[in-house]
Amino acid sequence: MERSGKLCRSLHGPGNGAAMTGDSAERPRILHVTLGPVQGFVAEARRTRDLWAGSFLLSWLAGQAMNAVMANGGTIVLPAVASDPLLAAIRQPPGGFGPAVGSLPNRFKARVPAGFDPGVCRAAIDEAWRRLAEAVWHRVVAPVAGNGRDTALIWQRQIEGFWDVAWVVGDDPGHGSDRAWLDRRKNWRSHRPPVEGGDHCTLMGDWQELSGYVRARERTAQDAFWVALRERVSEETGNPLDLDARERLCAIALVKRLILTVAAEAIGWIPSWDQAQPVSWPSTPRLAARAWLDLAWRRAPTEAERFVALADKAGRGSMEPPLGPENKLSRVGGHILHRSGIENARPEELGEADRRSLLGAYDALTEAVGRSPSPFYALLLMDGDRVGKLLGDYDERAIAAALAAFAGGVEATVRGAGGYTVYAGGDDLLALLPIERALSVATDLSRAYATAFEEQRITGATASAALVLAHLHVPLRQVLRHAHEQLEEVAKDGNGRDSLAVCVLSQSGVLRQWVSAWSPDEARRPPPELMDAGASVLGEPVSGRFFYKVRTTWGDLLALRHAGEAEGFTVDEARRILVAEYLAGETDAAAKATAETLIEDILTLARRWPGTGKETTEPAALNFDGPLLARFLGQERVPR
Repeated sequence: MERSGKLCRSLHGPGNGAAMTGDSAERPRILHVTLGPVQGFVAEARRTRDLWAGSFLLSWLAGQAMNAVMANGGTIVLPAVASDPLLAAIRQPPGGFGPAVGSLPNRFKARVPAGFDPGVCRAAIDEAWRRLAEAVWHRVVAPVAGNGRDTALIWQRQIEGFWDVAWVVGDDPGHGSDRAWLDRRKNWRSHRPPVEGGDHCTLMGDWQELSGYVRARERTAQDAFWVALRERVSEETGNPLDLDARERLCAIALVKRLILTVAAEAIGWIPSWDQAQPVSWPSTPRLAARAWLDLAWRRAPTEAERFVALADKAGRGSMEPPLGPENKLSRVGGHILHRSGIENARPEELGEADRRSLLGAYDALTEAVGRSPSPFYALLLMDGDRVGKLLGDYDERAIAAALAAFAGGVEATVRGAGGYTVYAGGDDLLALLPIERALSVATDLSRAYATAFEEQRITGATASAALVLAHLHVPLRQVLRHAHEQLEEVAKDGNGRDSLAVCVLSQSGVLRQWVSAWSPDEARRPPPELMDAGASVLGEPVSGRFFYKVRTTWGDLLALRHAGEAEGFTVDEARRILVAEYLAGETDAAAKATAETLIEDILTLARRWPGTGKETTEPAALNFDGPLLARFLGQERVPR
């Protein structure tokens, strides 16, 4: 056939693939495969464990397709998988404990022999997904399905209609144009999820909940179904709160929630961080309190013991990750590590604990420690910049090796800071961290990304990131949405590539927002590093009234001009203005020296530092959200 480059419909399955026309029946061919949905599936998370489960499932299923390619004579080109622990476990399940980090991206490129049937990728994904879903069905849902209306039919429809697997196969064009094949394939939009009626899932709102009843007129029957299912879940997991009384889930969400319960039989191993115990995820309240727990145990062990004795009656603490054998506060559930959590806890969350006694012990503990835990934690989202261009400029094997080296080091960096890696595959990563070391982790990972490429003699590789400092009461789905907005709109599109965007997110919305290039040439010190160090400097000496005064007095007039331009102030002029505002008439020489040092840091954090591709000659107003954010970190961080 003529090598026209046109897409032809494949007969390997209903709307799941395409073949590029070509004239060779013997030469190896190029295969591209993608699995979705991605962002929506991962982001539909109420708990940190849901977030991990969604990303792990995607990575595990993508690995099934890769394994099918390799079992049928193909080789994976991108990503580099020779040392990938997840794919190694898929190919030879270890039994016992195994990898917990989703390290494989949802799309890949392979070289396959002539005559290769891409349908084996879809079949491998479907078989693994059904095996997992059937394990959840038989152990948890089947015993109570008779309490619902058409529960078995709802389950089958949703399990069979969820995943969208697309592939394109063709002759190697030899000039990299095959990288566009999948994007062209996606324009078909041949995947059509089933139409869902009835009441919808409280976690994944496009899908029907499993009871089959309509709450408006069958509330009693619906409640009876979910009471029975919750009891069944509790029997299987040992945790009565694994399925909340307010949750009514679809089949997909329930499989996500219970993946650890059936992992040994359905996956072939139990995901584990340390290969010694099943993976456990901290609640967001626990993550926010992580550093405070160490401080509290050191400073006030007697008060901590009393609090733990009462908190043990709440029962949920054992589900949080341990802090070590000595710190008994690790037994305390995250929901009662904050005063508001104790005040607002539902009866089932308190168990046999007495609310008033617990509040008294908590107040005594925080007074002895000298502070309460911060209600903020950090979510880090990072993405490589212009990887497609790099693939066009360099050997894709070198790109794959660099990405694999970077991803392989993420877990150690994140865990070393008390954080948890949700996924690290290809050029993407998502992690949850205590705020105390979140900025340093982001900076270290940015450098590690560039270094991994430099070691492959690839120049110009950068990554951009978003760091959301989120209040524990903000729904996790909303935190993820803001992280993607900060990364794409504020960092990459707004400030340019090679940038970091940081925001403080409360229940009322974004309180502070700051963005900067990682390491601009003109800055005396990389702004993210200064932000990290400046937290301790700006936390106390600089009053919020100073920034309010500058804003109300100067507004956007205090803008820096660029070289050769007439509008705006020079850096020296802006520095003198800020020093004068800070001193407010004070003439003491020592006070002036202190002010000049502080203002130098404030000015660096308030300036706009554009990333690659966003250079401008327009006057840039100073953004005092930068120094205010450093001040916020100084106030919220718990000392080591």
